[in-house]
Amino acid sequence: MSREHLISKALFPGGVTIRGFSWCADQFKRVGVNALAANILCRKHNSDLSELDAAAKDVWNVLREVFDRLEDIRMAEAITRTTPRPERRKYRLDGTRLERWCFKTTINMVASGNVRNFPGDWEPRRDLVDYVFGGRALPPGCGLGLAVVVGEKIVDRDHVSFDLMRFVGRDGEPPDIEGFLMAFRGLRLAGSSIRPLESLHTPTNFANPEQVLLRPRKLIFTGVGEVAFKW
Repeated sequence: MSREHLISKALFPGGVTIRGFSWCADQFKRVGVNALAANILCRKHNSDLSELDAAAKDVWNVLREVFDRLEDIRMAEAITRTTPRPERRKYRLDGTRLERWCFKTTINMVASGNVRNFPGDWEPRRDLVDYVFGGRALPPGCGLGLAVVVGEKIVDRDHVSFDLMRFVGRDGEPPDIEGFLMAFRGLRLAGSSIRPLESLHTPTNFANPEQVLLRPRKLIFTGVGEVAFKW
């Protein structure tokens, strides 16, 4: 067995401030990233999934660069009272591997015992494990979605948060993973592994409803360029 990082070490190599685990439920605590690991994968399978950690790091770094460039533009406008004309760039990212990373992270959280009301001997469904390892597809309409509100301003932070969408079966069946809600550098990500993602979403503001875009193809950042995802 090897220690699997619950959140990829590549995102926070210098340590992380966390809250929400059983030993820091209500207070923030600064720890080294190796403190957020569990013996839930053998060494080979841990190594096999390293490409997903690399894909998450790529998305993380590109979004950081995009938001840094947007901030540079805002500062230049404030100082010079003119609108600069920066270079427009096109970024290409692997959406499929990011999606698999999100579901891998979801399994990590449950298998490590950090989600309440799951039995200690819980194991993920074989079909979901096969998808994470690239062996099969998710059901139609399932996968990774981006939650957006038209006109909202995205606030960039070195921040990841996680919440589980759980599936509760009938007649006393044990709980299972439905999907996840995740904040990732200012983006709100949602994922479903059982039912179509669209069927799980209920608008909270009918005047300006939140939309969940399944596997978005492209994000446009005015003034700096576009981020396209390969699916």
